[in-house]
Amino acid sequence: MIVVLSTSDSENSRGARCASDIAARLAKETTREIRVVDWGHDPAAASATLANQYEQITAVVMVAPVRNFGIAAPSKAAIEQLPDLFRERPVGIVMTAGTPRSLLAVQGLIIPLILDYQSVIYPKVVHLPGEPDEAERIETFAREFARFCERFAPASAAE
Repeated sequence: MIVVLSTSDSENSRGARCASDIAARLAKETTREIRVVDWGHDPAAASATLANQYEQITAVVMVAPVRNFGIAAPSKAAIEQLPDLFRERPVGIVMTAGTPRSLLAVQGLIIPLILDYQSVIYPKVVHLPGEPDEAERIETFAREFARFCERFAPASAAE
């Protein structure tokens, strides 16, 4: 299962819509189950949804909003409070909002994922600041991330 984790704290945010779009596109690229989990709006419900499912989860896409040139607090909280979600799994990062110059904001997510949880970071971070080519970026991300995940799939998940 691939989890698309929305970490926006607004229920009807661009991040939530992007998470749904990414999940729909990933579903076309892989036979794995895709599940959207809304962490930012309701962390308790998200934790309950993920409880007892960590063994089935093979990869994570984190959809994280950028505010004031940094990653929003709910995204950082998700990493700290859901360590088993990220541990030793492929992780893709999609940043929403911000400006085209907010690319360095992702460092605040990548460093703890690599150093603390040994996540395998997909090397192409997608930045969606509200530009016209976002649908194409999402499509490319989904196609390439699905292939990336196949390379790191445990033997039981690949069968």
